[in-house]
Parts: sequence; structure tokens; C-alpha cells
Amino acid sequence: MPNKIEIQVITPNPTNQEKYKFHGQGDMVILRCLTGDMGILPGRVACSAILGEGPLRVFDEEGTERKIAVLGGVFHFENDVLIVLTQTAFLPGEIDIAVTQAQAGEHETRLTQEMNVAEKDRIRNELRRCRVLLDVAGA
Repeated sequence: MPNKIEIQVITPNPTNQEKYKFHGQGDMVILRCLTGDMGILPGRVACSAILGEGPLRVFDEEGTERKIAVLGGVFHFENDVLIVLTQTAFLPGEIDIAVTQAQAGEHETRLTQEMNVAEKDRIRNELRRCRVLLDVAGA
């Protein structure tokens, strides 16, 4: 039987009584890093990177995909254990699709208005976060 990747997503305030926001296994993981997406398979050499905002995608041997919204952080992979440390992560069931869609619409409308560059960048970042959440929620 091939090795599995043990996946640990750790946040400051996990939803369960354990220390993990998510703890499970997968046959392949794709993470959104600052430099682009990175795929991890069992047996890969140890590595670490800074995470961007995007879905953490976990695949099983049948190709079924599970997603977790990770909004920044770092990861370390070694000996088939992937540890993700992040301030903010959402499981699909934790995302209110209607509220997030409304927020995305507000951000899109605001981007058409006059404002300074810093404010426009902040709103673009918020819109990107909304899109990540909607992707993970399946909307």
C-alpha cells in the first residue's frame, strides 16, 4: 500500500477540542504558495514555503478532491507529514455563501469608484479572499 500524506492544518482557534483545524490524510496535496501552486506527493523531499491565499486541495487515490480555504501562513513537509500554520482557514461548511457573495459584489462595486491606490489594493485583496472562500464552498 502506498504511503499517504498526513495533513495537519493548525490555527490559533481550531473549531474542535483538538489542536487542528483539519487533520486527515491524502494521496496528493496542492497548496497556493506566494510563488505559485505547489504539488506534494508522498516521499517528496522535505520542503517549506510561505503560503498565499488560496485553496489547500487534498486528493485521495480515487481523485476525489477536498478543499480548505487557507488565507496565508507557512507550511513544512517532511517524512510524509504536511504541517500548515495559518491564522485563518475555513472548511467548506463554515463558509456562508450568501454573505460571501454579497461581500464580493460590494467589493466589485467599490472597485469602480474613485479612491487612492492603497484603498483599491485593500479592496482587491478582500475580493480575492471572497473568491477563494466561494471556490472552497463550491459556489
